Amino acid sequence: MPGLRVRGEQSQVRLLVGGELEQTISAVKECTINLNFKVLTEAYLGETTVRKDDLYEGIAGTFTIHPETRDVFDLLVRLRDRAQRRQQAGEPTVSLVTRIQFESGQAPLIVVPDLHFGTVPINIGGRDQYIAIPFSWEADDFNLI
Repeated sequence: MPGLRVRGEQSQVRLLVGGELEQTISAVKECTINLNFKVLTEAYLGETTVRKDDLYEGIAGTFTIHPETRDVFDLLVRLRDRAQRRQQAGEPTVSLVTRIQFESGQAPLIVVPDLHFGTVPINIGGRDQYIAIPFSWEADDFNLI
């Protein structure tokens, strides 16, 4: 009998900033993690079919935060300063950690170290909507624990 599928309420997505768990940035609306592969196709003379190969090109994704304190805005300033080389090289490092809790008791932990960010909009919607800050990111690789 197949197990129950896992839902978002059975997962946690948290950030590590400078190696420390960010306690106050925890209202993560959604998170997407993309493993980026590229397919290479070559056709050779004298062969009737093409040859395929694949390459791993790192990992990328998105997550959206609903701010509960000013800490997410302070993080944005630190990320801007890092990108402008105003801080020590590469500081702060930001890592994404997500745990998925299955009904069977299995709980894989996905760790994506050293995120690099693209455009980060601050979405201030209508008066009946939460402020949302969607982050797009890229990284070299991930670990599964």
